[in-house]
Amino acid sequence: MISNKNKSLIIKYAFISILSYSFVLFGLYFFVEYLNLNNSISFLIVYGVNYLFLFKVQLNYLFKVKFSKSKIIKYIIYILSFYLIANLLFNLFLILNMEYITSTILTVLILFPLRFLVSRKIVFK
Repeated sequence: MISNKNKSLIIKYAFISILSYSFVLFGLYFFVEYLNLNNSISFLIVYGVNYLFLFKVQLNYLFKVKFSKSKIIKYIIYILSFYLIANLLFNLFLILNMEYITSTILTVLILFPLRFLVSRKIVFK
């Protein structure tokens, strides 16, 4: 059974994730469609800002821990690891002839609880 403290953390994590994904979608759209920036440059800028935002929010608001060099190193490893896993899952689903939207949704649904657990138990412990 999930404790009330963990339920609260999961709800906060979900809310932060929704804000994060929304920022990425709208940010990419703005840079590409209105500023006519290259897709890859836009992706780099938006995700860079988003990951800085997520680190700060998860550190101070969600898990309420103090900054340390080890946390930033673990966070960078976490980002790179989940980026690789997400790409592998996404492409596996595509190989299985799933639509890219379905592949995206499944990837997010599979990784969401894992990302939360790794963030809580390893990165921001």
